[in-house]
Amino acid sequence: MQLRFILFAVVLTAEAVTVCHAQVDVDSIVAVYERELALDEVMVTAQRKSTKVIRGGISYDMAGNKLADGMSMADAIKLVPLVAPTSGGGVSVTGSKPVKLYLNGNPWNIAASDPAGALASLPANSVAKVEVILSGDIRYPEARGYVVIDVYTKQRLLDHYNLYARLVGETMPCGEGNIAADFAKGNVTLSASYLYDVDRQNNQRATWTSAFRSPLSAPLSARREMDDGTGTWQSHLGSLMATWQLDTLNTLYADVHVLAKIQHFNTTWHETADLHMPDGIATNEYFDHNRDYNNFTKLETNIIWQNLRPSDRSERWKVGYRYTFDPDTRSYDVESTTSNDMSAPQIAEGKTRGKQHNHLLSGIYTHPINQNNRIQAAIWQTLRYGRAKYLIPETGEWDTNLRYDYAITEAAMAYSGSYSKVNLYASAGMEYDHTNLRYYDSDKLRYDYWSFVPSLSVGYAISRSSNISLNYDYSVKRPDIMQLNPFAEYINRHTCTQGNPSLRQSGIHNVQLSWFKMWQKFMVSASASYSHATHPIMLMPTESMSDIYVMLSRYANIDRSDMAGLSIFGRVTIRNGMYLSLNASGSRQWLHDAATSLSQSSYGVNVYASYDAAFKHDWAVGASYGYFKNHPEPFTSVNSMYINDFKVRKGFLDRRLNIELALSMPFSRHRKISRTVTLPTAEMTQTNWATARSLRLTLSYLLGGKVSKVKRDRSLNTTDITTGIE
Repeated sequence: MQLRFILFAVVLTAEAVTVCHAQVDVDSIVAVYERELALDEVMVTAQRKSTKVIRGGISYDMAGNKLADGMSMADAIKLVPLVAPTSGGGVSVTGSKPVKLYLNGNPWNIAASDPAGALASLPANSVAKVEVILSGDIRYPEARGYVVIDVYTKQRLLDHYNLYARLVGETMPCGEGNIAADFAKGNVTLSASYLYDVDRQNNQRATWTSAFRSPLSAPLSARREMDDGTGTWQSHLGSLMATWQLDTLNTLYADVHVLAKIQHFNTTWHETADLHMPDGIATNEYFDHNRDYNNFTKLETNIIWQNLRPSDRSERWKVGYRYTFDPDTRSYDVESTTSNDMSAPQIAEGKTRGKQHNHLLSGIYTHPINQNNRIQAAIWQTLRYGRAKYLIPETGEWDTNLRYDYAITEAAMAYSGSYSKVNLYASAGMEYDHTNLRYYDSDKLRYDYWSFVPSLSVGYAISRSSNISLNYDYSVKRPDIMQLNPFAEYINRHTCTQGNPSLRQSGIHNVQLSWFKMWQKFMVSASASYSHATHPIMLMPTESMSDIYVMLSRYANIDRSDMAGLSIFGRVTIRNGMYLSLNASGSRQWLHDAATSLSQSSYGVNVYASYDAAFKHDWAVGASYGYFKNHPEPFTSVNSMYINDFKVRKGFLDRRLNIELALSMPFSRHRKISRTVTLPTAEMTQTNWATARSLRLTLSYLLGGKVSKVKRDRSLNTTDITTGIE
C-alpha cells in the first residue's frame, strides 16, 4: 500500500469523548466576574481562578498559567482540564463524542482539517481562556453531537502590540516555523499569524499480505514488501482576525483562515503472487512504483455583528455570515512491471477535482428573564453546493460526474435557568434539508428531510464545588465532498477506495450521566455515556466484482451503530505550578447491517497521563504517556498505539525567550501499525513500521508593548453564570 496510507495511519486519533456538566448556582456572579475582568493583567495572572464550572462544561483561565509561556496552543491545550492530545496531534475530551474546535465563539473549520497546525499557529500567550462545552448549546448549531472546545483570544484596551515567533526542528525529519502578531489602535484590534510546516519521511518499512478466495476464479495469495518509501508533506496556514468596536453597544468581527497543503510521495513495492491453479501454483513477481501529488487549498471566513443590551451590556443579538471552501483534489499513478518483462510497464492513473462551497447566514437573539434565566431564539440558512469531475486518461479531457446542491433551513428556541440547586437547559429545533443531486447525467436524486433536533440538560448542584448532570441531545450528520465524490482511487493493484453519491444523512442520539467535583488540590470527573446512530456513514470494504483481485472500500450507510462508554478525569495539584493529570476512557461499539451481514463489536481504550512542573529561574519540565486503542471500521481490526515524551524548557529575559528540548518515544525506534480486513472471500493485512524516536528543539520569542488591562468582554457566553471554584 502506498506511503500515504502508511504515514497517515500514524495519526490515528483516539476518538474524542466527553462528560457533561451543568452550571452551579451561585450568588452575585456578575459582580464577581466584573471585578475579575477589571483587574490589572499582572494581577489577573496571579489571582484569577483557574477553573470554573459553567453551564454545560468548564472554563479554564489560560492567561493565568505560567507553564503556557512560550508554548503554542498545540502544546498548551493539554493544560486544560478534561482535554488530552491524541497520537496524531489532535485533541480529545474524556467521554464519547468527537471534538469540534471554535475560535472566539465562531466555527473554526480549518482546525477540523489540520487540528495540530491550527493550534500550533496560535500562541498560548494570546489566549485568554478556553471553554469546554460538553452538552448541547444553541450558540453552536454546527456542533450538535460534538464536544466544543472554544478558544478565546485576548482582547485588550489601550494601544499595544505583540509579536511572537517560533522555530521547531525535529530529527524525524520535520520542521515548523510560526510567526504571529496582534495590534490594538483605538477601537480596532488586529491579529495575524502564519505557520509553515514540513514533514519528510524516508525509507519507511511496510509489509502487506492478502488472500483472495473468489468463486469466480482461482484463489490468489500475495505478499508485498516496500523497497523504498519517501514522502513530503508541506502545509501553509494563514489567519487574520479583526475586531472593530463601533460604539459602546456594537462590535464588528471578521476573520479569514487559509490552509494550503502540498502532499508528494513515492513508494516502490516488490510483490510475489501465487495463483492456485488446479494443476499447480503459478508464481509471478511484480514491481510497482506509486506516485501521488495532491495540492489543495481550504478557505474559511466569518463576518459577525454583535449588539449589546444598554441596560447591562449583555449580548442582545448577533448576526453573521460565514463562507467555507472545501476541496477534494487527488491523483494517483501506479506503474507496474513484471520480472519477465521489465521494459513494458502497465500504467494506471487517475485524477479528480472536487469542491464544496458553503454559505451560512445566522442570527441569534437573547432575552433575559432575570439574572439566572434567559430565552434564546436562533435561525440559520445554509446554501451548499458541490462539484466533482475526473480526468479521462484516454482522451485527456475532464468529465463532470457529480453535482449537488443543499438548502438547509434551521430554527431553534432554547431556555436556560436555575432554580435553587437545579439547573436546566432545553432547546428544540427543526431542520429542513432540500437536496438535488446529479450523478453523471442519467442518475438524478432528490431528497427532502425534516429533522427534529432536541437537547435537554438537567443538573443538580450537590455543593458549590460538586455537581451531577444528565444530558441528552440529537444531531444530524451529512456527508462531505470526499465521501460523495464517486472517484475510484487505486492505492495499489489490489486496493481501491471510492465515494458514494447515494449517501443519506444520519442521526445520532446521545445520553450522558456525569459527576464533577473540585477540591483545593484535586479535581475529578466521571461519566457514563450511550449513543445510538441510525444510518451512520462508514467506509465499507467489499470485494470488487469488476476486478476479482481488488478489495474495494466504499463509503456507505449501515443500518445502525451503538456505543456505551465510561470515562474519568483526575488532576492533582502537588504545589503551585506542579500537577499530575489523567484522562482515561473505555467504550464498546456495536455495528449492524442486515444487507452486508455485518454484526461487529469492538472495544476502545484511551489513556493519557501527564506531569508538568515549573521551577525557580524559569525552568519547566514535563512528561506524558498515552495509550490508544481505537474502534475499527466494519470487517476490520487494528492494533493499539502508544506515545510518550519527555521535555525540559528554560525561559530567558523574563520568559520572553524560551528554549525547549523534547524527546519522543526514546525506547522505540519504530511504531508498529497493523490493520486487517477480513471478508468471506478475501483477507488483507498491512503492517507498517513508522519512525517513532525523535528529538525536537523549539525556540520561541515574544516581543511586545506593555498592556495594563484586559478588555471587558460584555458578550453573553457561558461564563456569565459561573462559580469561582478552583
